[in-house]
Amino acid sequence: CENANRGCTTQAPTVKPRPKPPKPPTYPPTVPPTPPPLPYDCNMGVANWAVSWSDAQKAWCCAHGGPGCATPAKICTLWGDPHIISFD
Repeated sequence: CENANRGCTTQAPTVKPRPKPPKPPTYPPTVPPTPPPLPYDCNMGVANWAVSWSDAQKAWCCAHGGPGCATPAKICTLWGDPHIISFD
């Protein structure tokens, strides 16, 4: 009876299945933080940037690939002596 569950006068104890472990709690998806705003809008007032932008905005926009970079002076060499000239 004890080895093969045969010849027993009482029913063998039934083994209860183990309960399933609880599911972990679900959390809402995390949203990445919003990046801080840029210090300057390099597209605003771009038509008149040379006059309307501050020197700080010109420097920042120029350094970050936007307009705001002063046109470099053109150098002309006459008789071996360099001269800065304007072609305006």
